[in-house]
Amino acid sequence: MENGKYCIAVMSVGSGVGQSVVTSCNLSKLPIKTIGLGMNPMAFGAYECDEMDYIPIIYSKDYIPELIDKCLKYKIDLIIPGSDDEALILAEHKSMLEEKGSKVLVSDEKLISLIRDKAKMCDELSLISDVFVKNYNFEEIKSLIENNEISFPLIAKPRDGYASKGIEILLEEKDLVRVTNQHIIQELAIPHKGDSFRQAYLQQIYKKVNSQLSEISIQVVTNKNGDLMGRMASYNKLNNGVPIEIIPYDNEYIWYEIDKLIPILKQLGHRGPLNIQGRLTDKGLKLFEMNARFTGITGLRAIMGFNEVEYCIKDWLNLSNGNETLKLNYDRFGIRQTTDKIISLNKNKSIKELSLSINKKELKTGKIILVTGASGYLGQTLIKKLLKSKYGIWALSRNKSKIEKLYNHLEGVKCFEYDDIKNGSLSIGLVDIIIHCGFARPHKGNAEITDSLNFTNQLFNLAAIHQIPEIINISSQSVYGTKQAIYWTEKTKVMPET
Repeated sequence: MENGKYCIAVMSVGSGVGQSVVTSCNLSKLPIKTIGLGMNPMAFGAYECDEMDYIPIIYSKDYIPELIDKCLKYKIDLIIPGSDDEALILAEHKSMLEEKGSKVLVSDEKLISLIRDKAKMCDELSLISDVFVKNYNFEEIKSLIENNEISFPLIAKPRDGYASKGIEILLEEKDLVRVTNQHIIQELAIPHKGDSFRQAYLQQIYKKVNSQLSEISIQVVTNKNGDLMGRMASYNKLNNGVPIEIIPYDNEYIWYEIDKLIPILKQLGHRGPLNIQGRLTDKGLKLFEMNARFTGITGLRAIMGFNEVEYCIKDWLNLSNGNETLKLNYDRFGIRQTTDKIISLNKNKSIKELSLSINKKELKTGKIILVTGASGYLGQTLIKKLLKSKYGIWALSRNKSKIEKLYNHLEGVKCFEYDDIKNGSLSIGLVDIIIHCGFARPHKGNAEITDSLNFTNQLFNLAAIHQIPEIINISSQSVYGTKQAIYWTEKTKVMPET
């Protein structure tokens, strides 16, 4: 803990899972400080964290020693893994990390090792609930087909794969040549006949494309003792293993089957999040994957009220009152799409060095500062001072002709008025710093004060959209109060007094 905040290390912060965990943390009102740890200086999630730092690849011999150093440096209270391999490694070294003062939000090694092996997982857990896809040995496939015990299509996947990588769709016997000793062969979980996307799914399968429609994602969350504290399911569409559309889903039959597994999973060491994936088929529920971690849609679930990350942080750090459960708003659906983020080169030394290496020079040597209220005494004084430091100054005022008289003779100053923002003549995306000192004083009246408030809101929203890294908002020294009571009607103009 540092300065009254709990320090949370989000591992693999550049992954979809890591980013989703950060999103969930940022939605929480807990006193949290997020530390993003990873290898990529361009990791999107890292720039959503309070701080970021680098750590070796998880397969490096230096990974755990470096992680311990980072935990001590940032006074980490809790470590959250962002990938399957990372969860396994952290589970293996959990005691060592906790001895150094950092708790680890992870299930036991026994459970993680089991579910990492898809064939073993299906074979062993199907003895508890017969809802797992069947596995077949390569050597027995031909005889099983000849005896009509199984039929194509089938699916071959890496035994310990993830995110639908390395999958082969097998439509006929000659497709077996694509199967390697790294694959397992399983029955294909085809959506049931009443499923809205069954035909679209089959069309893709018969093109040997691994269709990812109609998947059911089940999230089961326990406390640190393994007691169930929340569960939810969603009906998902995925793209390359990444859910892009989710609809909340509830089915008593599914929960009946999952409830059979929960006590055994607890015995195996289920702690915190567990994601289970499958489909409803003509043969009933068919499960084909489990991951003992948060997922890429953890952030979406949090927005829908099911903030499993926040819950687990509270439980692991003993902040919970013990009576809390996770619930979902079933009146929402979720979508994911590529988003954009612009970051100042000065925020990351590695990227700045890369830019210099690529370009052999700095492409921009001076900053552009937008100064609002450029016609006022404060604005004029600031602009004259800033010009001495070789900044490019964009002077902004309500009255462009007025400030042109003030600054046209000065090199390095461009003059704009408010309408230039609306018509695109002033491109906010080119601005590096905003100094906002343009605001109506009380003697201007409430209508003008209202306009000033609206302009400030619009300006700051634009700054946020364009991700301008620095804003200096200079407040006036005036006191704004109600001068007189006004008789309000539906037609009264919106202003501070109304």
